[in-house]
Amino acid sequence: MSRRPPLGARCFVFDFDGTLVDSVAIKRSGYFEVLRDRPGAAELLEELLREHPRDDRSQIFARAHRRLSAAGAASLPPVEDWVRAYASRCEAEVIRCPARPGAESVLAELSRSLPLYLASATPEASLARVVEGRGWTRWFRGVFGGPRPKEENLERVRVAEGLDPDAIVFVGDEVRDREAAEAFGCRFLGIGSDAAELPAGPLGRLVGSIAAQR
Repeated sequence: MSRRPPLGARCFVFDFDGTLVDSVAIKRSGYFEVLRDRPGAAELLEELLREHPRDDRSQIFARAHRRLSAAGAASLPPVEDWVRAYASRCEAEVIRCPARPGAESVLAELSRSLPLYLASATPEASLARVVEGRGWTRWFRGVFGGPRPKEENLERVRVAEGLDPDAIVFVGDEVRDREAAEAFGCRFLGIGSDAAELPAGPLGRLVGSIAAQR
């Protein structure tokens, strides 16, 4: 049975933060903004973000809430209030933040001939609002986010398109993105020096190199 070229692709799935938009710093600073009036919170958040880099926003704020409560902090609101404040602040800023170089042209070009999806750790409803706010909805057949892990969202893509995993390319900027692709069984395209399984470089050039061989 014949096989497609090794770099052939019939579907692209993109991570979002750091891959398509320059939003990583926004997401990080959002924690500090929400708790800026809490004594000792800045140091605590630095520790939590360093020691639990894979926790989502709900987990980070829950840890902070427990630690501050144990230290005697008074009048703490429910964790959910912090999560909502974080989401509201970050969504507004990420809608306005710059796209990664080449991202919009790549999405516009690839979407003409291939199905495109998002698979992000950002909560799905929040991610959908940001994508709509940026005017990007037209490029994606599906916007998949947390709390499902990225491997599960890649499986959702596979089912939706009826493809084998090796027909799907996941584009990301972190080691965890590469690990998700490996666990799922699809190909991975890294665009950052931390994640690159292929040489790091501009998004348009790297994605184009695969699309040309599909």
